[in-house]
Amino acid sequence: MRINAKAVVALAAALVVLAAWAMGCLALEEQGQDIEVAAQAAQEESAPQQALSGEDGRGDAQTEQSTDHSDDGPAGQDAQEDGTPAADEAPVEEGQQDQETQEGEETPDRAQGEQSPQGEKPAEESRDEAGRRALDRIKVSINQDVLQPGSRARTQVAYFPKGWRKDAPVSWSSSEPHLVTVNKSGLVRVNPDAQVPREGAYVDIWACTTDGSLVMDCVTVRVMPATQSLRLAQEQVALSLTGETFAGVAVEMQPESLVGLAKVRWESSDESVVKVSASGAGEAAMLYAVGPGNATVTARAQDGSGCSASLTVTVQ
Repeated sequence: MRINAKAVVALAAALVVLAAWAMGCLALEEQGQDIEVAAQAAQEESAPQQALSGEDGRGDAQTEQSTDHSDDGPAGQDAQEDGTPAADEAPVEEGQQDQETQEGEETPDRAQGEQSPQGEKPAEESRDEAGRRALDRIKVSINQDVLQPGSRARTQVAYFPKGWRKDAPVSWSSSEPHLVTVNKSGLVRVNPDAQVPREGAYVDIWACTTDGSLVMDCVTVRVMPATQSLRLAQEQVALSLTGETFAGVAVEMQPESLVGLAKVRWESSDESVVKVSASGAGEAAMLYAVGPGNATVTARAQDGSGCSASLTVTVQ
């Protein structure tokens, strides 16, 4: 009887220990389930926030992939029903995706950047713009800058940069149209009946492109009054083939403001006796003896006034 009592006590103690162990296991299992449910609920609550903050839909994809770690979880089933990759599909790693992009799959932004770099335009468009704005400036010149009533002058236009077409249309104008006129080809003409002050007047001749670029330039001419009279400083000059073979002669003009400005043409009646070489604007000339004889040297005003003066040259 005493042995049986001890056995019963030992068996009862074993049962108590076994029951305590079973209850502990059950409590641990329930605690694990509670933790798993709490984690799943936290992931489901964070999914909408990640979807709103993601760039270009990437946040939704990352949220769905993070909820697919459980094979049997409801989040994985929803992802499969929506058509997104399931949990058993291996996601593409970021490093691998970058490598594939570098090896041949160009993104639209990158392709567009290579074709049209930022700040630069296609070559064809740049050439067109270069053609439209290539005409930076023009330069107007004239073959005579001192004019008198009735005289004419020819203008010329240079285009820059060099190589620009030379037939770019221009319109001409004069700052004093009652004194000077310019035709459409750039021919300048001084009014023969113009009343010009004794000291002269300055007139601007303008050229402006008419192709839309509106590039312009001008040249200034001085308009002097007509010659009223001419007089040579000498009336007779004697030259010798063995001694003094040349001599200078000066011309006087009225009004005096024309001296050194108005053009004078010199001529010899017999160049086998004497030759004339004019200098400057024609206010002086050199006479050279060529052979024995007599000749007449004449100075004529080039403004159409008809004024002239002569002298006799004797060569011995």
